[in-house]
Amino acid sequence: AQRWAMAQVVLQSPRGSALRGTSKLQLLARTLPITGAISMLLALIFEPGATTALQAAAAPNLLARVLMVAMGLTAMLYAELKLVSLLSAVAFNVLSTLHQIPIVLAGVVFQHNTVSQSS
Repeated sequence: AQRWAMAQVVLQSPRGSALRGTSKLQLLARTLPITGAISMLLALIFEPGATTALQAAAAPNLLARVLMVAMGLTAMLYAELKLVSLLSAVAFNVLSTLHQIPIVLAGVVFQHNTVSQSS
């Protein structure tokens, strides 16, 4: 929630913010490499099996899949930033919560998952 609130401040700032003038893709190009580097560092520190996973990542087939996933995530984050810039962080969180309903229903219908009352 704090991430989207900060994104709303940057993208909908009434004052002439320098970041507001940048495109969503430029904003992603500046933030995603930092996020990836920090995530990689934390994985190496806190996940003991991360180094063996890095060695397995050298396979060409896996690298192609990682590239496809990265492109999909970039498109998804672009769409999320566009929604936050058009709406608000609160509206985005409400929409993301409503988005979970069809996902749960698909799990129940197609994979026969059970949902408890406490869920």
